[in-house]
Amino acid sequence: MAVLAAFMLRADAKQSLPDYLDERIAKSIGAPVMPDPRDVKGFDEFYARHRRGLAIEREAVKSLDRAFSVAEGPALGPEAEASEDL
Repeated sequence: MAVLAAFMLRADAKQSLPDYLDERIAKSIGAPVMPDPRDVKGFDEFYARHRRGLAIEREAVKSLDRAFSVAEGPALGPEAEASEDL
């Protein structure tokens, strides 16, 4: 946002945004750094294990939901209160 604001307030109103960015930013950006293939492979393996574990976590949450709903007993609402009076 600050770069865009600076672009809007520049003295040279004829300069295009791409030219402005090239002048102000592009020179300060270094050459791209490519990841080490071993790191990529390691991350891919980690992420695959993580994704497989999500099913386990999903089932654990369902189990907790069932455990708490049983422990709390039936829900009390207007219908439940009315039936107790009979």
